[in-house]
Amino acid sequence: MEDSAQIEQAIIDSHAPAIIENAASIARRSNRVLQVAQQEVDNSEDPLLQLEVTNASNNLKAGMRVIAV
Repeated sequence: MEDSAQIEQAIIDSHAPAIIENAASIARRSNRVLQVAQQEVDNSEDPLLQLEVTNASNNLKAGMRVIAV
C-alpha cells in the first residue's frame, strides 16, 4: 500500500524515477509471493489447497500482466 501511495504521489509530482522504483518494488514483492505460493502447492498433498493457491497465483499473474502493459 505504501509503494502504491508513493507511486500516486510521484505521478502527481511528475517524478519518473520514483514511479519506476516503487513499481519495481511492487513487482519484486509480487514475484516473491508467487514463489512462496508455488512452494506451498509443491509441498501440499491437499488437492483443494493446490487448486485454490494455483488459482490465486494465476489471478496475481494476470493482474501483473495488466499493470505491465
